[in-house]
Amino acid sequence: MIFVLSHLTKGDAAYTLLQVAVNDLIILVAFAPIVEFLLGIGNIKIPLETLILSTILFDVIPLLLGFLIRNIKLRKKLAYFEGIFLKKFDLFTIIELLLTLVIFFISKEVKY
Repeated sequence: MIFVLSHLTKGDAAYTLLQVAVNDLIILVAFAPIVEFLLGIGNIKIPLETLILSTILFDVIPLLLGFLIRNIKLRKKLAYFEGIFLKKFDLFTIIELLLTLVIFFISKEVKY
């Protein structure tokens, strides 16, 4: 979603990539301890193992799958990867972005 927003606003792709990469590395290392600390402040108990598992399921596995798919496709045909494979996801990325924004704003509580 970040790359789609960056592309739509004609942002610097290299800078966006750097920001996302640094953010992902921080999440891989610091997410579970930070969430455990913040939940501990509110006396909410969630096992550290659950937080680590969620980090693996939602960050590590998609990162590895993306890396593997990209490398396999690049070895076979760079032109296919850039011209056909990525274009298959154009509509999906726009729909996903719009749905994310709609869900985000619908879920906000309105206070009068």
